[in-house]
Parts: sequence; C-alpha cells; structure tokens
Amino acid sequence: MPTFPLEVVVNTLYNTFAIMGGDSNGLAEMWISELLGVATEVYSSRARRMDRGVEKNLCALRWQTALELASLKACCAAFSSCQEGNVYDLDAVWQLVGLSGWIIELVERLFKECILIGDTPAAAPSTPRPSTPKERDVPDALSLDTPIFLFLVHPYALSRLQTALAHVKRFRDQVAKLTAKGENSHIAKDVLMDITDCSGVDLQPLGPLMTEILQDARRLEAADLRRSLAACCPVPSLKPHVHKAISKILGSKAVDRARLFIKPSDFVDGVSRLSMSEPSSRTNKGKDVDVVSKGLLLPRQPGHVCLRCGGRSEAAVEIGTGSEQSVRWQFWQKAWRWRCVCGGPWMHASASMGSVDRSV
Repeated sequence: MPTFPLEVVVNTLYNTFAIMGGDSNGLAEMWISELLGVATEVYSSRARRMDRGVEKNLCALRWQTALELASLKACCAAFSSCQEGNVYDLDAVWQLVGLSGWIIELVERLFKECILIGDTPAAAPSTPRPSTPKERDVPDALSLDTPIFLFLVHPYALSRLQTALAHVKRFRDQVAKLTAKGENSHIAKDVLMDITDCSGVDLQPLGPLMTEILQDARRLEAADLRRSLAACCPVPSLKPHVHKAISKILGSKAVDRARLFIKPSDFVDGVSRLSMSEPSSRTNKGKDVDVVSKGLLLPRQPGHVCLRCGGRSEAAVEIGTGSEQSVRWQFWQKAWRWRCVCGGPWMHASASMGSVDRSV
C-alpha cells in the first residue's frame, strides 16, 4: 500500500526472498522468478496510486526493471524453444527478429546510462560514504543505484542478459549466411542486420565482457544481492561494484557511442528505410508492444491485459490450425496462454484494448 514507507516494502520482499531462498530445495531460481512477479505487482501498484513525485518515479523504474527481467527470461525461453542444435527455426525468423530488437534496445538503454554516469564524477564513489551537497544535486537518472543497473550486479539478471545476447549473436550469425533470394527469411536478413550491426552495441566483444562482469557479481555478498533483488535496484553497498562494471563497459570495444546516441532514423533520408525495422521503441515508444512477443499489437484485434503489470498481449488468443507460424514458436507462445511473463493472470480486453472483461 502507498501508506507504507518504501523501506517497509523492501524489507518485506527481502525477508520473503530470504525465507524462500533458505528452503528452496534446489529450486531457488524458480522462487526468484515467482517473487519478481510479486515485486512487479507491488511496485506497479504503488507507482499508480501515488501522487507525482520522486518516489512515484522510483517505483515506476523498479516496476519496469522487474518486468524487463521477467521478459528477458521469457525471451531466452523463446530462443531455446526455436533452437535445434546451433541453428534456429527460420519459420519463426520474424518473431526472433522482434525479440532480438527488444534485447538490443534494452542493452542500449543500459549502456546509455553507463555513459551518462561515467561522465559524472560526483556519482562514482569508490566506497559507500555519506553524500555531499554536490552529489545530492546529481539527477536520479545519474545515480549508481538506478534500477536498470540491477542488470550489472545480480547474477540472476546478468546470466539471463548474457544468455539472451548469446542467442541474438548466434541467430544473427546464422541469418547473415543466408544467400537464397526471395525467401521470407532473407527479407528479414536486412532488418536483423540493421538491428544488430547498426546498433551501438558490438556483440563480438560483448560476450566475454558480460562473462567477466558476471564472475565479479558472483563474489558479492548474498545478503546485498538479495536486498537488491527485493528493491529491484542496487543497494548502496554495491555501488563500488556498479562503478567497476561501468568502467569495464566504457573501457571495452563493445560500445559505439556515436551509434548509441545518434540513430540513422534521426536523419531524414534514414526514416523510410528504418521505419520497418524499428517500430517498437522509436515510433510507438512501447505503448503498442505485446508484453510477451515484443511484437506490435495489431489495432482492433482482441487481446488480454495482465492484472499484475498492466501489459497487453495477444498470446492468450487461440491460434487457428491453419496458422503459418512456426510450430516451435506456437509451443512457446502457448505457455503464456493463462498468464503473463510476470506471472500475472490475464483479463480479456475489447478490440480497442480499452475495456476489460473480468470473466477470464
């Protein structure tokens, strides 16, 4: 409830994580996934009910991070479902291209925050210490405990980000070798190359970099990691690790600053070429994106709204037997027929996605 101090909320989630983690019977990751769904609901509900202010914005960012982590896990499962050996089912090429775009966009946002905070010395302490007046003037977006930096400190988040990026690189390398003309998968080739090769992220050196950061994170105190997961942001004691991870990222060849901040679509002659490849974030800003598939939601189509995170999806809509979608993709998508990626139940929505039916 909004009437409870935020610290009470975090402590409650922390103690729940501790209890479940201590009696997980080898299913710790399953409990983490379930409790992250609860955290999503807690922070989203709090953000929606609070008046405008710093805490409302903070809860919204924590809610977003928890949902992104749940989505990242679902993306990894989708790639695995469509994978056989070292190759992917190209009948699902467009769906996997969409997931690749979402993953690259997430990493780009993370790296942008790293660059912004890397250029702000006041926000980079070597050890936890009381803030000075100058440090208190640093905007929230330039703080080492910004929620998105959870992807740099917690092994659960880092390992899933690493796995997702490995899938994207492997998929990109497979599609890049296609030579046949006129195939649907070949048409998708140019789009995928735009998403990966024209991004501000170089996938080749990024893999070893993420492995190195993950190894560092696994040496952190379990209690600090547990509290960070409960808060959906790094705790103060982990700020030195965040700063160390940021320094490694900025000192690597994995970041292309120019492409990260300046997109071809920013130029007039690039708009028409990229309008097909970048619809989700730069045109619609996520408002019409399926919370499960990360594809665009078609207008005037039936769908569902998650009662927990508020995300919208067509994943729960029955797929006809004559569908041309990949069987492997359909198998993965059916896993979300009854619940959202955050674990919340669906509520049937009208074609406009505006009204809801509580009968579901």
